[in-house]
Amino acid sequence: MNKVLKFVSVLTISLLLQSCIDLGIYMSDFPLNSSDTEPADIKLIGHWEKVSGKDKSIEMKTLEFILFNGNEYIMRTREESDKSLVRVFITTISGVSFLNLQELSGTEQQYVFCKYSINEEDELILTFVGDTLFDSYKSETSKKLRKFIKKNLGNPELFDKEMSFTFKKVNEL
Repeated sequence: MNKVLKFVSVLTISLLLQSCIDLGIYMSDFPLNSSDTEPADIKLIGHWEKVSGKDKSIEMKTLEFILFNGNEYIMRTREESDKSLVRVFITTISGVSFLNLQELSGTEQQYVFCKYSINEEDELILTFVGDTLFDSYKSETSKKLRKFIKKNLGNPELFDKEMSFTFKKVNEL
């Protein structure tokens, strides 16, 4: 029964990225930097299960990060029914680590960003960049976008607190 409930409640990453506008998550035509700028964080590789989060209208239950090369990952949900793939790479701005997320199977090749950290309890914390500060801002380049985010790192409106999730690393099933 638990497997059935888990299956029914999972929304794919593809759906997450497609719903970003409705959820108040900022979407950009540009990444924060090029994918070859920073090395992959080996700690991200593996399976993660959500332990907490304010979901608005989305339920992400599980994630899997697969190392694609030395700088990029492929992220997907662990459920067999999920056929969407998300390209992921890291950008660090003033000591804050961000994931650049780009859904590969969709028609729109825009980017979504989330701050990430892995704490001592081996928990992955993802907080998405919200769209509030970007209402009157139009990024023209990755460099200008990084500069804008750096300038606003201390502004609580940069991140959408309702789209913050905590995942626990789990062993493969």
